[in-house]
Amino acid sequence: MLRSDRRLEFAACWAHVCCKAVESSTYQQEGDQLLGMIQALHDVDTCAEENLIEQRKQL
Repeated sequence: MLRSDRRLEFAACWAHVCCKAVESSTYQQEGDQLLGMIQALHDVDTCAEENLIEQRKQL
């Protein structure tokens, strides 16, 4: 995760990454892009949970 001083910061889970992205006012555009990517990953994960193993491989 990119901090306001342009250094990377380790985040242990997506919830922490999301919080940092939402809190970021210096890099609002990048934070919004990151939140969109996280949402896309969450959507794939949700879809995978609802499908059989063979269908998951196609994701």
